[in-house]
Amino acid sequence: MAASIGSRALSPRKAIIIAVISNMAGAATGTAVAMTIGKGILVPEAISNLTVMAALASVITWGSIATYLG
Repeated sequence: MAASIGSRALSPRKAIIIAVISNMAGAATGTAVAMTIGKGILVPEAISNLTVMAALASVITWGSIATYLG
């Protein structure tokens, strides 16, 4: 949303309205996505604490680099 506001493609008010609608839609469909992933896309036995920590570390690293580089 920041890019659309910064480029003046959307006013802050319109961007907030779009964000609210998107968040509500995500909350409404969030359980459906979780159920789909839980039914066979991921094998629960394959997910360990080490896997979760590696995923968190990579997200933090990627986010930090992307933020630093702009």
